[in-house]
Amino acid sequence: MSEKESSNCVFVEDMRVSVRIGLLPFEKESPQSLIVSAYAYGDEDYLDLALGGSFIDYARLHDTIAAWEARAHTELLEELAVDLFRAGFAMKDVTRMRIRIGKADIFEKAVQAGIDLTCTRTQWTKKYATLN
Repeated sequence: MSEKESSNCVFVEDMRVSVRIGLLPFEKESPQSLIVSAYAYGDEDYLDLALGGSFIDYARLHDTIAAWEARAHTELLEELAVDLFRAGFAMKDVTRMRIRIGKADIFEKAVQAGIDLTCTRTQWTKKYATLN
């Protein structure tokens, strides 16, 4: 099974954090509420690995997201996504990740607006692992 096909997943879903983020002038005035979900996928043998003591730690995903509240102003949601991908792929059993980050209060008539990104370990290693 390829890293795209496995559905074995460890996740943190709909975590709310208050983060200083955005490009627009009004977004720089105060923190915004973000709703974040992170899904870290293992391969088809993940359950066996986890029962043997090698597991994907959702606390690492949670703590990475929680730490954003202490960050200086960040302009793009994608910068936060890179931070979360980095934390996920630091765990050797993660083969693929999906990250959703939404601004909860950016538009009056929308529940949220944001990004929904998926990255495989291969993509991360080849293209993005060296990003700051």
